[in-house]
Amino acid sequence: MTRRILRILGSRYGIAAILVLLVVVVVAVAQANSDPRPGGSRQQDGVVKEPSPGAPDDGYAVPDSEAAEEPTTENVLPAQAIADATTFADLWVVVGEVSAEAWYARLAPYATEATAQQLSGVDPLNVPASEIIGEPTIVGPTVEFDTDQGLLILTMTEENGTWKVSSIDFDHRPR
Repeated sequence: MTRRILRILGSRYGIAAILVLLVVVVVAVAQANSDPRPGGSRQQDGVVKEPSPGAPDDGYAVPDSEAAEEPTTENVLPAQAIADATTFADLWVVVGEVSAEAWYARLAPYATEATAQQLSGVDPLNVPASEIIGEPTIVGPTVEFDTDQGLLILTMTEENGTWKVSSIDFDHRPR
């Protein structure tokens, strides 16, 4: 009889049965030692004996509805920056009315040195827009102007107490 049992256990069916039995025992022991409640705190008679520290801080927070305020224009860009951006935009769309040199001379004081250098070779006839429509929109450090041909986006930077255009972007939108 012992030989018969050893022969069965030595076959592939016997080995499979032993492995299944081993998996069942491991799962049963793991379940017996685990706590099904979130946080894994141990309770006895409804009283928490060892509170868990909770999940680690993931850096994300959901703001309270009262505390979450939209940034105002004054918090993002001061009025002077918006005024300088508006002046630049008004001068930028003047095409065909002035020479390239006069157009550049008007814009250069409102631009950073790097932006002014980029504008130095531009022919104002290549400017895609000819009219500013409506009021500017402030988005972070940028001032956006809706034009007759798309969206003019000016990024403002403070240099030595004055606000200057540090980059110009134009988003063509079909009308």
